[in-house]
Amino acid sequence: MLERIVDTADMAYRRRFLIEKYPRLSDEEATGSFLNADEDGGDSVDEPISVLAVLSKAGGPDLP
Repeated sequence: MLERIVDTADMAYRRRFLIEKYPRLSDEEATGSFLNADEDGGDSVDEPISVLAVLSKAGGPDLP
């Protein structure tokens, strides 16, 4: 229980320090979620990356 209180106080102290140093962080826009960063409404589907495909395109060995 005490550890949770100390962690919360530490987080509040760090937040206050950062807001004093960088006032723009206190804006309501900055408190939004990074998960909703795609504001253009487009589908943000992750593109799969294959290390083996990148190596083969670079002229590396043909690995299965």
